[in-house]
Amino acid sequence: MKPTSPSDLVLEYVRNHEPSDALKISKALGFEKKETKRILYQLLQGGRIEMDKSAGDRPIWQPLSEKTSVHHLKDLCDEFDLGSMDYQLSNSGGRYSVTCQLKGDDRLPPTTGRAEILDKRAKVRAAHSMLLTIAGSSRVPKECSQKAGLLFLNAYNMGSQFVQFGKIERDESSYLEFKGGKDDKSSWDYVQFKEYFKAVVGKQISGIINCQYLMIENGVIPKPGEIYFGVHDNGTIQGIKVRIDSLEQVKSVESKTIDKINLLFDNVLRSLNPSPRILNINLEIDPINSKESHLNFLFIVRIILPISPYPRSCSFKSRFYMRDNASTRDATKGERDHLKFKIETKQTDTQGAYPMVHLIGGGLLLGCIILILFWFNKL
Repeated sequence: MKPTSPSDLVLEYVRNHEPSDALKISKALGFEKKETKRILYQLLQGGRIEMDKSAGDRPIWQPLSEKTSVHHLKDLCDEFDLGSMDYQLSNSGGRYSVTCQLKGDDRLPPTTGRAEILDKRAKVRAAHSMLLTIAGSSRVPKECSQKAGLLFLNAYNMGSQFVQFGKIERDESSYLEFKGGKDDKSSWDYVQFKEYFKAVVGKQISGIINCQYLMIENGVIPKPGEIYFGVHDNGTIQGIKVRIDSLEQVKSVESKTIDKINLLFDNVLRSLNPSPRILNINLEIDPINSKESHLNFLFIVRIILPISPYPRSCSFKSRFYMRDNASTRDATKGERDHLKFKIETKQTDTQGAYPMVHLIGGGLLLGCIILILFWFNKL
C-alpha cells in the first residue's frame, strides 16, 4: 500500500529508517518541522510509534518494538501452563529450517516453518505454525486455542498501520469523511458495510471532488480527499468484519473479500462523470489487527482522492453533490448549474486530459494539407 496522507508518510518513514529526530524527518519529507512534530505526537498518542528521550534534548522517534510469534507463543505457554517450547535448527542449501515442539509433551505435534535465509526468521515461521496448531487442537483448553487463533491472525497482519479501537487523530472536514457502525466499541458487519457503501460512496466522492474544484476556481489550494469505511465518526477504528470458520481459510477469505470490494467499487465508478481515470481515484483495503475474541478477517477501506492535474466538477448518477464541513449534501440550483456548465465544456476525457494529442493531430493535418497544395502547384 502506497502511503498518501502526511500521517501515513511520517509513519512509513519512521518504520523504514533508523531512529530520527523531528528535524531529520521534516527535511526528508519536505514538511514544516512544526507540522511534523504535531503528526509525531499524534502517532505517539495513538500507540503507533515510540519516543526515546535518553539521547538528549531532542526526542528520537522509532517504530514500536513489535512482538513476533515467538514472543506470543511463549506468553501463551506461560499463561496456560503448557510448558516450554524447544526449537531445533537445521541448515540445508544455505537456508535455515526450524522445528518447534513442546518439551516433554506429545499433546501437540511438532511444526516446521518454511525455510529462510535468516535463522531468526525461520524460528518465527515455526512459532507461527505452532500457534495455528494450538488454535486447532482439542487437547488444550478452549480459551487457549481461541487466543492462539487471534495471535496467529495478528501475526499474519503484523506491520499493518491500523489497530482495532485505535484512533485516527484527525477531525472530519470538507476533505475527510469517516463511515462506520453505530457502536465504536465493536466491528462493522460486512453485509451492512456493503449496502451502506453502495448507497453513499458515489455521493461522497462527488461532494469532495466538487469541493476541491471550487476551491481551485477561487484560487485556494485544496487538500487531497479521503473517505474511510470501518472508522467511527469520532475517529475510532472499528474495522469491517468477515467471519472466518477456520484459520486455514484466512488467505482465501481475504482474497475473495478484496475481489468483491473491488468489483463493488468498479460498479460505483461507472456512474461517475467524468471517468475515474481522469479523477485519479484510488481504493486501498487495509487489514487491521483485531482486539475481538472471535475469528474475523478485519479490515478498513480507504478511498483516496488526490488533487487531479486536470481539475473537474463531478456528478454521480447525473446529480451533483457538495461538502459542508463534515457533511455531504445535494448541490443547490446555482451550484448545480455552475458545475454542470463546467463539466459540459470539458465533456470528453481527451479534450481535458490530453490537449497535446489534439495539438499534435491538428499540426499533422495542417502539414498534410500544405503538402497536398504544394504538390498540386507543381502539377
